[in-house]
Amino acid sequence: VNPDVAWLARGIVVKIVHKKLAGGKYYKKKAVVEKVEEDKYSAQVKVSDMGHLLTLDQEHVETVIPATGGQVLVVAGKSKGQVGVLQGIDEDKFAAKVHLEKDGLRLLPYEHVCKLA
Repeated sequence: VNPDVAWLARGIVVKIVHKKLAGGKYYKKKAVVEKVEEDKYSAQVKVSDMGHLLTLDQEHVETVIPATGGQVLVVAGKSKGQVGVLQGIDEDKFAAKVHLEKDGLRLLPYEHVCKLA
């Protein structure tokens, strides 16, 4: 996602990619966005397997793609805000096949969709 675009949303699952945070103990851990801050570029996240609450900038997390059949939220692009179901992935195009409530079946870049908790 373009770093100028605020894409965090409450209820999505993200992966922490900040290598130096707390000596790396949260690196590659999954977390759920509990609250998006007023600036829209940072959020309070709850680390899934630890229960720790952290405030992180969106540049320190990345989207998570669920298993086929999982629910996703579109976090960027024309369909931003829509909920859909992952139908599959197209590895060659780095894209997710998502059936959206309003727009039907769409092929969206991986970083435009995120797993819903």
